[in-house]
Amino acid sequence: MGAPGSRQFFIRSTENVGTRVALLYFINTFGVVAGTLIAGFYVVEQQGLIVGLLATGSVHIILGLLILIMDKGLHKESLRIPYQWTG
Repeated sequence: MGAPGSRQFFIRSTENVGTRVALLYFINTFGVVAGTLIAGFYVVEQQGLIVGLLATGSVHIILGLLILIMDKGLHKESLRIPYQWTG
C-alpha cells in the first residue's frame, strides 16, 4: 500500500491534516480497486498471467525509484507531533 509511505509528499503542514490523510487513503483505495479490476478482467484474460505479473512488478519498481528520487529533493525534516507525557 502506497499511502502510508507517501504521506510526507502529500502533507506539508499540520493544517487540515485529517482531511488530507483521508483524501490520500481514498485515492489509494480507488487506485487499488481500479488496478484489481483492470488486472483481473483485462490483463490476465488478454495478455496472460506471466505478462500481468511482469507488468505489475515493473510498475512497482518504477514507482519505488520515483519515490526515492523525489525523496532526495525534499527536506529531511518530517512532520512529527511530539508525544507529551500526561502521567
